[in-house]
Amino acid sequence: MFRKLFSIIYFNYELMKYKIRVKELSNVIKAKKEELHKHLKPNTIWLDLGCGSGIHSRLLERMGLNVVSVDIAKTISFPLSNFIIANAEFLPFRTEIFKVIIVSHMLEHVRNKMKVLKEIYRVLAPDGILILVVPTIIFKLMTMLLWPRIALIRIFTSKKRVLRGLLDILRPGVHGAYNNHRQEIASYRIQSWLVLLERAGFNVIEHFSIYPDSIVLPLNPLMHYICIRHLKVSTSYLIMCIKR
Repeated sequence: MFRKLFSIIYFNYELMKYKIRVKELSNVIKAKKEELHKHLKPNTIWLDLGCGSGIHSRLLERMGLNVVSVDIAKTISFPLSNFIIANAEFLPFRTEIFKVIIVSHMLEHVRNKMKVLKEIYRVLAPDGILILVVPTIIFKLMTMLLWPRIALIRIFTSKKRVLRGLLDILRPGVHGAYNNHRQEIASYRIQSWLVLLERAGFNVIEHFSIYPDSIVLPLNPLMHYICIRHLKVSTSYLIMCIKR
């Protein structure tokens, strides 16, 4: 009974998260319509790298765009036209094929970030745009504060042993592919992301904060109200890049 109840709660959390991220991407495309205008044609090929559930790809396809969706495993929750299982370090595409590449909350989960960025650079067209969404330090702090609640949900929504779940509550896990929390926090600074992109050969044309983030609102509305609406803190950066 408890597992069923928490499964329903977790499902609604995921649904709300997807709706928020769809709204975020829609707002970005509307706000940057001038920069993306030439890439919003049906014959233009977009790449959704690390597509996860496929929510972004689904939105872009409904806009009439030609989208290739890639993830390292089949985790999609929506029917997609062009889904491919592939490693981001070895993309099975020819050079300079994609006009726009979207990488949303994926880069922090790979160990060799430079290798992935070099592959993105290789398959991005000379006049293409990279849209990168990455977490901020606030995102990291929020996940640590909310970790007991997240771990509790996981206990009742998976077949994991209860003891392991209880240990997770007491010991917050590292969110991305990092050795420890200190390394992760240092990597989430905006300057760290910008330096990484510049070393990979990109020119950053713009970066700004995105609110609200999906991790805050569903799990703690009060925290969202205080942090996002009043303190104006952001849990995600959106960075737009072009090739040098």
